[in-house]
Amino acid sequence: MQSFQYVRTHSRKERSSMIEVLEKNGYSTEQDYRNLTKQDILESKLPFRVDATSKTYGLMGNVTCAAAAASSNALTEYNDFILKPDILENMIENLLETSFWIIDVLPRRVSKARAKQYSDLEKVFLHSEELLKKHYNIILKLNCYYNLKMVDFDGHELGDADPEKLSEYIGHKPVYFLFEDSLISLDPDDMHMTLYNPSKTILSTVKQIATSEGMFLWKPGK
Repeated sequence: MQSFQYVRTHSRKERSSMIEVLEKNGYSTEQDYRNLTKQDILESKLPFRVDATSKTYGLMGNVTCAAAAASSNALTEYNDFILKPDILENMIENLLETSFWIIDVLPRRVSKARAKQYSDLEKVFLHSEELLKKHYNIILKLNCYYNLKMVDFDGHELGDADPEKLSEYIGHKPVYFLFEDSLISLDPDDMHMTLYNPSKTILSTVKQIATSEGMFLWKPGK
């Protein structure tokens, strides 16, 4: 059984993310007759060659090999590769350590002196149909712009964020939404969602969508 696989990417951003994910999982560039550098691999359009046994990565031989692999369905797509359990778990752990923003019913953090008033708000909003609908709509709208993948808090991939699955999880089970190089965390015991590692474009899109649902987007410490 072969220990390697070929992974196809569709943009420079995906290639950069692929290299980052591999190296955070202990992979290094393979040493072959081509002496490829990380920059060579980043700039190439050839599929990645990923060897799980030697924990190395490189490039498929040439364009002809890539075309043959594509026609015989021998290529793994980038999005499918990063959802492998071992890769996925490490990726989520890394994203949870990045900078984050809060998608909330309030525009900023509440002081400890107002803890009772915040508790009163929780009694009204938490688990309410109004709040669940806001969370549901935000994810559904965001899914129009990005391919959101759902992952449970145990690291099991749940598939696409379709309406039926959203209804099953939002307000009932904790869930992650993985997309691009970002992550949204949603726990049914919280009134807010947490957005990790957003690009400027994602941040702008999420802010507009959150505002349309009467929610706020704020960064802790600001």
